[in-house]
Amino acid sequence: MTFLGQWGVRKSRTSPYNPRCNGQCEQYNGILWRTVECILTDRNLPMSAWNKILPEALASIRTLHWLKILLLMLCSFSLSALN
Repeated sequence: MTFLGQWGVRKSRTSPYNPRCNGQCEQYNGILWRTVECILTDRNLPMSAWNKILPEALASIRTLHWLKILLLMLCSFSLSALN
C-alpha cells in the first residue's frame, strides 16, 4: 500500500497545465483569502489567526453561493408569473 493509500487519499492525474482550470482555482483562492482578511480585520485579529477563521470563511462563501442561486430562481419565477 502506498503512503497516500494508508491515509485514505485518492490520487488523480490531470494535465500539468490547464489555464482555464487554473484560473478558476486562483479566482476561488482570491475570494477565500479576501473573505478571511475581512473577518480578521473586522475582529481585530492578527493575520496569523487565519487558520482559526478558515472554516467560517468557507461556510460564508458557500452560503452566499446558495443564496445567489435562490435569488436567481425567485427572480425568474416572479418574471415568468408576470407574463
